[in-house]
Amino acid sequence: MKKSVQPTVALTDPYSISTKRILAILDKQYKIIRLSSKKKPNGQVKNIPWYEYNLFDPTSIETGLADVDIAVFFYPVEFPEARLSQASLPNMAALTADSFARAARKTGIKKIIYIKPDVRSSTFAASLTEVEKALAASTIPIKTITIPWTRSEMEKRVSVSTGGVRSIQRVLLPPTKDAKWAARYYFDWLGQAGRPLFRTESTGSICKVYTRFLKSPLLVLQLSKKSDGWRTIYRITGGILAKVNDKQSKMEFCTLPESNHCLVSIHDYHPSLPWFFYKNSQAIIHLLVMHLFGKHLERKQKESAPFLL
Repeated sequence: MKKSVQPTVALTDPYSISTKRILAILDKQYKIIRLSSKKKPNGQVKNIPWYEYNLFDPTSIETGLADVDIAVFFYPVEFPEARLSQASLPNMAALTADSFARAARKTGIKKIIYIKPDVRSSTFAASLTEVEKALAASTIPIKTITIPWTRSEMEKRVSVSTGGVRSIQRVLLPPTKDAKWAARYYFDWLGQAGRPLFRTESTGSICKVYTRFLKSPLLVLQLSKKSDGWRTIYRITGGILAKVNDKQSKMEFCTLPESNHCLVSIHDYHPSLPWFFYKNSQAIIHLLVMHLFGKHLERKQKESAPFLL
């Protein structure tokens, strides 16, 4: 009699008490692999394959989910490290879920198990639902399981360390508009709102941001071929404010399912300015610009004023 092949299950959670319980249940019935943003801890889960991946990058997740039958998605996961993080837990969770859903759809996952905490907090209630909708957008069957968890345990998952810069800000788009529109409108708005100190220049897939005081661009961004209407990606390829050898930094515009919310994010950005000056100047200016952009969109919609694009 031919021996049946065990289905493969991928877990996205770091090694924790909740994971131990799940491993004890699944260990004898399934082949387990672990997906994590960290290296495998010494002396732990010796017999379980461990894959490092970037939770915000669908391509990286696809590699980890190759040949997987069932994927277990935890809320909250342990996020990739960042030296400076301008991102809330709900925003990071939503973007992670979107990345995961895109990867799962491409790799042929048969089922997603969504494990969420039983937290009595209005702050996280909306986020939990938003993540579930993002996962459901994959069109893959989902089973939701609720487990006890404290708020302090959740907030500990927001990791800040020695990596680059992460910023995720949320804005509300006009009805029927998507991420592609948001990206084009943002750079057009930035060029007009920043006058006379700043200007933008877009040629084909290249966008450059200038200041009137310098001939060279502050930043050069190139539209990625992986972009689509729901997730538009710009690679930060140059400019005097970016390190030339930094190939991972990017700016993304991502619209969320069943809403007009758009997440505008920067990942793995390594500034050319000394850290002290960056943290107390450029980083603050970016938050201010995103706040003004969000307010601009809100005001335009209240006034029913026409948009530029």
